[in-house]
Amino acid sequence: MSDELHESIEELRKEQKEIVEAIRFLRSEAEHAHKIREEAIALQRTANQRVRRVGTFAFFGILACVFLIVYLVTKYRILF
Repeated sequence: MSDELHESIEELRKEQKEIVEAIRFLRSEAEHAHKIREEAIALQRTANQRVRRVGTFAFFGILACVFLIVYLVTKYRILF
């Protein structure tokens, strides 16, 4: 009976070690996924800032072209 109890305890310890290793692995994977998520969010923020800058530049560029066209049309009276 003592041998059976000893074997059962050893088996439980072995299973417990496996569970602990699985938990460690899952924690490390969760930390890795968290880091990747944070990097992705940072990249998205950077991309959004760049899009805003380019959009602002494009808006003012187009606005300048429209004013230049209006100026040239009125100066040379092309349409009137």
